[in-house]
Amino acid sequence: MIFVTVGAQMPFDRLIRVVDEWAGRHQRTDVFAQIGQAQYQPRHIRSCESMGPDEFHATLEAANAVVAHAGMGSIISAVERRKPILVMPRRSDLGETRNDHQVATARQFGALGLVEVAMDEHELAAKLERIDELQAAPGPDGRASPHCVMCPFADKPERCAQRAVTSACPHLLSAVHAFLAEEHPAIEQYAIAPAAAGIA
Repeated sequence: MIFVTVGAQMPFDRLIRVVDEWAGRHQRTDVFAQIGQAQYQPRHIRSCESMGPDEFHATLEAANAVVAHAGMGSIISAVERRKPILVMPRRSDLGETRNDHQVATARQFGALGLVEVAMDEHELAAKLERIDELQAAPGPDGRASPHCVMCPFADKPERCAQRAVTSACPHLLSAVHAFLAEEHPAIEQYAIAPAAAGIA
C-alpha cells in the first residue's frame, strides 16, 4: 500500500491531485490518502480527512511507501519506521504554508539521503512512476553514513550510537525531535549539538 499524508494542519490539494491522477492512469487501487479539509476530492484513491494517532501509525506501519508534504512529523515518522518516503514541499507563494521552511526541510533531508524529493508537480509525477522501486534510508552498517555529516560524534565511534537498530543516526533524530517540539523553523540549526541530542 502507498500511504499519502498531508499532515494535520492544512490541506495540500496540489500533491493530492498529482497522486490521484497518477493512480487513475495506472489503475492503482493500493493508494490511501489523508487529505485534510481539501477542496480537491480524489476520484481514484481512497481517502479520509483526518486520522487519529493510532490509525495514522497503523496505516504507516502497513505501508510499502509514503508520499507526503515535507513536514517534519511525516518525515521522521517514516524514517524511524524505515519506510521509503517521497516528499514534495509546500510553497508559501501558492498559499500552501506560511513560509518556505518545507523547501529547506526537503533539501536538507534529501541531501542526507533520508527522503526522495520532488520539488514540484512535474517531478512528483515522474518519481511516482518509480515509487515501487523507492528504498528506505539505509540502516547502520558500522561505518559513517550520509546522516553523520552534521554529527559531531561521526569521528568518535566509541560514543556514536549509530550501530543501534534504527534507520537513521539517533543523534539526528533526537535533535530533530527536540526542534520539532519547540516548533523551531530554522533548518540550518539541525546540526546536532550534544545538549540537543541529550548526550553529555
